Amino acid sequence: MSRRTGILLLLLAGVMWSLSGIAVKLADAPPLWFAGLRSLGAALVLLPMALRNGGWPRGSVMGTCVVAHTVMVGTLIAAMTVGTAAQGILLQYVGPVVCALLGYALVGRTLRRNVRFGLIAAVVGVGVMVFADGVPSDFTPLLLGTASGLAYGSVIFLLERIDAVTDGPVDAFKIVLLNNAGSAAVLLPIAAGVDAMPGVAVTVFILGVGVVQMAIPYVLFQHGIRTVVPVAAALIVLIEPVLNPTLVWAFHGEAMTVGTIIGGTVLLFAAGLAATGREPATPPPAR
Repeated sequence: MSRRTGILLLLLAGVMWSLSGIAVKLADAPPLWFAGLRSLGAALVLLPMALRNGGWPRGSVMGTCVVAHTVMVGTLIAAMTVGTAAQGILLQYVGPVVCALLGYALVGRTLRRNVRFGLIAAVVGVGVMVFADGVPSDFTPLLLGTASGLAYGSVIFLLERIDAVTDGPVDAFKIVLLNNAGSAAVLLPIAAGVDAMPGVAVTVFILGVGVVQMAIPYVLFQHGIRTVVPVAAALIVLIEPVLNPTLVWAFHGEAMTVGTIIGGTVLLFAAGLAATGREPATPPPAR
């Protein structure tokens, strides 16, 4: 698969991920139930495809990825539930910085100049979107978004390492299945102890969201990062935090501030930077 195809897969994944904001608002369900049921829906649809022939990921790296994935989805949905879609999604995009630091510290990965500039632009864009319209009165969504961003950067780094530490590419369906099954197994029991389960219609809707907004885009992403280094991939999917609040504004009427619009433009610029140029040499995988 060419790098151009990988970039297209990443962009499509970002578009599909951006549906989370409007889905959260439409479901109006407790955040832990939403996150858990969404992961369950993704796991169920992936199960038959994952049982076909293909290698399973190595346990230690995959287990760490499941933990990071669970923290990521739980805190992100909570952030978008208690705050706006923009507040919830934006600080998740400290993820590319976290991914870059992990790659540098753990595997000695260097970054192209345009990716370094893209990281700087991404930080500026997020800062503008969060603080341009004044200091928020409630920092809860921002703290949850930051936690999700730290976990997101770890997930992106670990998804690439799963292939690197295994003899040959792992079946992407298996990776996404294990991440979502693990998240559902953790989040649903906690949700049951905190809130009443949503009604049948809402439950079916959230399970469907898991298929469209989790299962499919994560498989696309897993294939995309096989031709695009993780930090650049994380920057390319910055299209998500631009589309996410835009869709919520268009279909739910949630206001978009001037800071959101300006910062979103900067994020698109960061994504464009990451998608240009050639990849650097990748160091041998640490086993």
